[in-house]
Amino acid sequence: MSPSKRIKLDPDGKSKGEKKTSSPPVVESTFDQITTLRIGPEGKIFNMHCGLLCKSSEVFNTLLSIPKDSSKAMPVPITDCHFDFIQNSLSMPNEDVEMFTRVNHWYYANELVFEEKLFSTLTWPMLVSIYAFAVKYKVLKLQNKCIDTTIMKHKADKFLPNADTMTKLWRTDVGAAPLRRLFFALYATDCDLSSLPGNFSAAFLKGLIAELYRMKVDKVEHESFKFWKMRHTFYVSDASNPLIIDK
Repeated sequence: MSPSKRIKLDPDGKSKGEKKTSSPPVVESTFDQITTLRIGPEGKIFNMHCGLLCKSSEVFNTLLSIPKDSSKAMPVPITDCHFDFIQNSLSMPNEDVEMFTRVNHWYYANELVFEEKLFSTLTWPMLVSIYAFAVKYKVLKLQNKCIDTTIMKHKADKFLPNADTMTKLWRTDVGAAPLRRLFFALYATDCDLSSLPGNFSAAFLKGLIAELYRMKVDKVEHESFKFWKMRHTFYVSDASNPLIIDK
């Protein structure tokens, strides 16, 4: 081609006649349209941004992305919730309202505690329920926030969950393994099980004994104030929402 000839370009930098390729569909904005969530058997209403939910969880992204022209329902990974595309409403009748109130607060404030640093207002059973919700709906960043909150609550309150709460955690999906491992480490370091009410499950005691044995063999001595620095070892990987770990 002669140097005197120049290819004319469109403002976007593409030569004229070149076919433009379309980008894959993305959420235009985290704060775009509002989706109504109906929580609990009474259907308490929470209005949340659809993009915020979709970006946080592949489950919500699937549930809230049913195309308008589709006559067939998309496969839904959770069986006890339903998305009404016409009403733009997601119903979760089996979820606890108080628990979801804190989840909603986390979505917009990145905190699970309403009162600043007053961790006593967030009970251990409630924290385990939030983690179970995060595992169920694969809200990975929320799972990691529960890890942070567990460490901070333990440091602030100086006590650990009782047997009933641990039993509840062990009934949660196997995705709860990171929180279980954290509690093993906390119990092995700071707790006298004889001082706690209730009977701990055989599965919990077996895991705790294994953790104590590992600490002895590896000559590990956990210290409570170091848990914050090592908290990332209990995180789940979230490539789409990477976390910056401070030292």
